[in-house]
Amino acid sequence: MNNTLIIGPSGSGKTYLAKKIADDNETLFVHMNENVSYDNLVEGTQVSASNGALMYVPKKQKLLLFLDEAKNNSGNEYCVILDDINRSDMSTVLGELIYAFQDRGKVISLKSGKTACVPDNVKLIVTLNSSEVTSANEVVKEEIFNQIIHLDNGLPEYEQALDNIKKASLCSLGKTEYEDLVKWLKGVYDKYVNQYCVFTREYRNHANEYRVGMAYFLPSTNVPVNRWNECIKHRIRHQVHPLLFKYAEDGIIKKDEIPRESINDTEYVIRPVKQERIVIHSCKEVEDYENDVSKGKPLPIGAKSKLNSSHKFNWMYLVIMIVLRDIIDNSLISHDELIDLLENDAEILTFRNDITVSGRTGACLLVRDDLASSFPVRDSSQGNTKGGYSYSNNYHKFSYDGKIYRMFSAWQVTNTVKCPYSVSKCIETNTGSQKRHLYRTIKMLVYKYFKRYEMDLNNILAVEPTNVECIARLSQLNQDINFVEKLTDDKNYNGKPYYVDLSEGQNALVFISTIRKLPTWQKMMKECGVYKTMSKNYKEIMNVTNVKQMILQGPPGTSKTYGAKKFIAEQAKISGDDWELQLNDNQLKTEGDKYFEKTPGKNVYWDLLQFHPSYTYEDFVRGISVKPLERRTIEGTISSKDKDEELYRVSLLGDSGVEYKSVNRALGKIAALAKEAYDKDPTGCAEYYLVIDEINRANLATVFGELIYAFEYRGDGGTIRTPYEVDGDDALVLPPNLYIIGTMNTADKSIGTIDYAIRRRFLFFKLLPEISVVCDSISEKNPSEDLSKAIEVKQFESVEQLFNVCLNKADYEKEDVQLGHTYFLRKESNLAKSAEQAKYRYIYQVLPILFEYKKDGVLDFSRVASLSNDNTWKDVLMNMIKMIEANDATRNDLYDEFVGTLNMPEIENDINEIIQEKQAD
Repeated sequence: MNNTLIIGPSGSGKTYLAKKIADDNETLFVHMNENVSYDNLVEGTQVSASNGALMYVPKKQKLLLFLDEAKNNSGNEYCVILDDINRSDMSTVLGELIYAFQDRGKVISLKSGKTACVPDNVKLIVTLNSSEVTSANEVVKEEIFNQIIHLDNGLPEYEQALDNIKKASLCSLGKTEYEDLVKWLKGVYDKYVNQYCVFTREYRNHANEYRVGMAYFLPSTNVPVNRWNECIKHRIRHQVHPLLFKYAEDGIIKKDEIPRESINDTEYVIRPVKQERIVIHSCKEVEDYENDVSKGKPLPIGAKSKLNSSHKFNWMYLVIMIVLRDIIDNSLISHDELIDLLENDAEILTFRNDITVSGRTGACLLVRDDLASSFPVRDSSQGNTKGGYSYSNNYHKFSYDGKIYRMFSAWQVTNTVKCPYSVSKCIETNTGSQKRHLYRTIKMLVYKYFKRYEMDLNNILAVEPTNVECIARLSQLNQDINFVEKLTDDKNYNGKPYYVDLSEGQNALVFISTIRKLPTWQKMMKECGVYKTMSKNYKEIMNVTNVKQMILQGPPGTSKTYGAKKFIAEQAKISGDDWELQLNDNQLKTEGDKYFEKTPGKNVYWDLLQFHPSYTYEDFVRGISVKPLERRTIEGTISSKDKDEELYRVSLLGDSGVEYKSVNRALGKIAALAKEAYDKDPTGCAEYYLVIDEINRANLATVFGELIYAFEYRGDGGTIRTPYEVDGDDALVLPPNLYIIGTMNTADKSIGTIDYAIRRRFLFFKLLPEISVVCDSISEKNPSEDLSKAIEVKQFESVEQLFNVCLNKADYEKEDVQLGHTYFLRKESNLAKSAEQAKYRYIYQVLPILFEYKKDGVLDFSRVASLSNDNTWKDVLMNMIKMIEANDATRNDLYDEFVGTLNMPEIENDINEIIQEKQAD
């Protein structure tokens, strides 16, 4: 046997490894899907259209033909790759051939009566997605494989994959910069694979089958190395996060451990942005001393603790707290990044390893309150845990994103050289003690903080290489990083500007003062840093990730289809109030079984179709068209022989009949047109967009078939073979200038979900309810109207408040189900008409959906009664619930009472604050 089974979760590199094993041998690649069968893979009756008629021809199919070729060329190596075998049943698809692969050279009888054998010069390689099945034996017979490879995407394999990509990429980074980048990428990969994927009890034993594959964290070879950071953050935000939330929805991992998406915001700006901030909770004892020091008093070295007079006050904790407060209050980086640095970078605490001697997870500067007891002062290999805890409960608490943190507090200032000259010498291997060195930690904290800021500045320059302010900041920062790297009390450097005498404890203030004098630190105290916002440049994100398929997802009424068309209009440089009308000139038209460009010479063309449950591969990719022929009339005359005169005129009406033809459908047609343009001019060709509305209403595995492979491998390298020949060719190519945009209603749980493997081929963008869109529609119709008094804005906010209070958060995400802004848009400038429209939309569109949500368990109205009477929105919500539970006639009567509560001054004040916050964003 020469049969290999490769098993791994989605994105683990199964197909890549299969191709690598196949090497340059003659290879038959079959992407398995529900449309692949014994009849079209091994042998069977082929149905095709020829000369207008259906042809039923018994024939050998591609696998048997490939085996015959291998048998006739025994000196050459051949390889059969069955990719994603979990999408079909191997025994059913291969039939009797499965035994021939097991017993090489043996002739077996096929069900047609013919014979076949698999020669020794044929390798069989099968890939299996473990996240789609719980056991390989469900779809394959493991006994036919002499080699089974379980892919372990560990950190060494990930680093090797990065190095392989670097060799084929444009790299403008120096050795140190590249090493820093790889270190950061490995840290991100490790966190998502091991820290954020906390498996539920039911799936704990299947963790390896569902781990996020490393392909999600790998840049494309056409992405310059200096943009890898951006590329991976896009992949995480728009691929990994949606996957993790799908895992959580399926009960595979714990939702609470998934980090907020904004940690992977990818647009960097040098301006203030609205963001959640790390909150430092008061600790009076420390803050009293901190105030004293700020007024010029010495450090309270030797002072008794005000909380426990039998203990001395921890003055070293005070020193690092002074530095950390500067950073938190004036951060040069987003607080998402800052909390990630403080919570996850063990090297700040000068740990080279992240596992302690007794096997506990290594400490970082901040740790979650619920984990703090895991870190005792002494931690020997025998597990000696005597002594106080490293994260004292007596000091500050920090809160961020609903989590509470404590700061490390077990400090020491021993050693002759308390702060070594180089950064590398600050980091120690593990010791039996978990006490850490104060000055080394401060040096590492400032160094790591500056390096993260440096990365953010470089991210701006990767997109805006001439940004003057960014260049100036980076130039100064590099000097300050160099200074911090050398900062030391080593007497060998006495007299240098970076030397600080730390022989006395009070000199810690000199150490802090030296850091505070750095130009970057001084700029930090006065100006904003580099912060992240969410990039909405879909095209740029698709290009930098090399994923040309995206899905706009959101609850009803969030302008998903509108957003897709608007995006295409932007690519076509179409603007103005009549942009939709202009865009029609770019829409492709159908003539016969082909697309044609209504207006040649455009830079963008597009079309739109809608999926539904009965949609098939033959409707979307290729199929056989059936066309009635025109009825033909045959005319003639009957003449007399003798008199040469016409006796009769005859008219015969022939049968109409039908014509059968193999044709491209929407995807095949647009791919052919796009490829023709790309082949003529790869750099200046037009772009083609296919919008698939309600993409998840169809069975995507069936509709896409082998396209799943073509989505990932664009161009001629991703040529797929279809079951249908069009113009004598069964090949289909998706060129790089073809983009696919799907829309998906996240509130409809009754329709099909997108499986894990298909998800990896798409980027997911959320479209959420936006009060600003409602406000814009009002300002457009009535520019002078006070938005806080507009009924549409009040209606929108009433729905938002209902979801804030009543949502069943255990089973639903607010952003998946809250009604969108299109239900509340103003379409009339006449105030009386617009108020009437708003009323009837609310009664006959909004309230019925909210009633269905209540029946389906999405909303629990009983929670409103438990609100405090001081709650501004309680009366509004109570009246709203009355309307939801009433019949249509009663709803009309209750509406005026509902509007009366919306007109209360406190409601309008609250709405005004909400609008101002949105405008500040």
